[in-house]
Amino acid sequence: IVIETEMMAVGVPSILFCTLLLLCLDCVESNVLVETSGPFVHIYNPSVSGQKWYINDHTVIYGPGNYWHLIGITHSGPADPGYEVNLAHATSLSNVTRIGWTKAPFALGAIPPGETHLWAPHIVYHKGVYHMFYCGGGMDRTKSKIQLATSTDLWSWKRVETILTGGVDGRDPMVMNLGELYDNKWALYYTGTDPDSTSGPVSHVVYQVTSYDLVHWENETIVFDCGSDGHNYGGPCESPFVVRRGSGFYLFTGSWSGYSTTRVFLSLDPYFFGSVPKKTANQVGQIASHAAEVVRDQHGKYWITRCGWGQEGVYIAPLLWKDGANHYNTSMPVPVSPPAIPNHFNTNLKGWKAVGGVWTETPNGLQGMHPTNNAFYMSTHSAVNFTYQANLTLTTTSGDPKKWSDSAAALVFRTTKPTDPAAGSYVVTMQTAAPNNGILKLFKFGPYQTLQQMNFNVTATETYSVRVVASGANVDVFVGVGGGPLVRYISYNGVPEVSGTLGLNIWQSAASFQNVMVDA
Repeated sequence: IVIETEMMAVGVPSILFCTLLLLCLDCVESNVLVETSGPFVHIYNPSVSGQKWYINDHTVIYGPGNYWHLIGITHSGPADPGYEVNLAHATSLSNVTRIGWTKAPFALGAIPPGETHLWAPHIVYHKGVYHMFYCGGGMDRTKSKIQLATSTDLWSWKRVETILTGGVDGRDPMVMNLGELYDNKWALYYTGTDPDSTSGPVSHVVYQVTSYDLVHWENETIVFDCGSDGHNYGGPCESPFVVRRGSGFYLFTGSWSGYSTTRVFLSLDPYFFGSVPKKTANQVGQIASHAAEVVRDQHGKYWITRCGWGQEGVYIAPLLWKDGANHYNTSMPVPVSPPAIPNHFNTNLKGWKAVGGVWTETPNGLQGMHPTNNAFYMSTHSAVNFTYQANLTLTTTSGDPKKWSDSAAALVFRTTKPTDPAAGSYVVTMQTAAPNNGILKLFKFGPYQTLQQMNFNVTATETYSVRVVASGANVDVFVGVGGGPLVRYISYNGVPEVSGTLGLNIWQSAASFQNVMVDA
């Protein structure tokens, strides 16, 4: 959920709240202070035709223009956590409980070879900027990373840096502002192990670090001990989520005694929630949920989500607090939507229509996605001779890390069948490819034929200016990198001089396009 900086001061807890807290001391399970008050409802299914997909740890955000955004771990089934390389994105206008959220292109994708997964995003809103904390690292479990990306619109994300090396499986970050009594420090909670080891018995724990600026973090400490379950992976301390109500801090973690079991613990100290083995942890609730996120909607109502492997998406249920605390004195105030940022896809071509994939106009251009195949966005503009150009950025690579070499974004021209561009068209593509880091290629569909290609360093998140000049049978291709000058890299003679429509293409990836212009 979006957490505003302007927190209300922590007040004196009510007599009822103090009484209930005292009843919890020195126990593992006690009075129930938080529970669901209705069934979970299936609000978003990321599956595509013929293929089931799942959502795991996620975040739910109220963004500009009264749109709710959901961003989370995703992959096709069955579960494949080591290769969850993209973050799913879906939206809902105004209603967080709407059934059937709208699928959007991936929010972020792993950048090979250093990243082999993206896990567990959490977002806070601070001074007009959305800060997304997420796990992004390689196969070495001892060098897990918690990273930061920022955005002003929840559509386009800029990586900032690795803010924390979390040791063995340090993951599932959650960030909150502790309030005025704690000098408005930010606290980042994440799960890990104690000791920091990949062998032998370990305790599953929740760590905490603090910050004043959301970038520089210090004072790492263990704030909660879940105990040992006999494994040195997974465990019941996953997906920590903390909510302050009055003077009390509620910690949600899971999975306990089953995949979809979240327990809730209460403390007056955000720096210490106790130990389950030592019976100093104060359990005040249990909810049938995996990777639970607490959400407060614009009407002040509280909700809780669940998701996970094999669940085909995200579910939501009403959340009931029974602590008597003031609903206004909390780390989760009623969210306010920032002003809408107009969508802006700058193009002089008309009649655009999607042919496969998911295509969305955003404040920073057009985004398209297809994790496993080709997708096209075709205009009705037809030409023989022309200058056609666009700025394109591969925002994510293939949904299958084993096929990173096939991820591509492209300009399409002289298409003879706009409803099926793969049956006959010419394409200039920027493609990621090992071991040469990338390929710039001119080829034709229907049947497929490579006409000319060269090694070219193509990386995710870099913006390329691509210009195609067609004159008769000759095609010249110019490319500029990161706003640099355009340089001619391909000159090919032998393309049939036929009229056809212009469009865009993605292959096993997500990409953004802007300033798509033609001079014909």
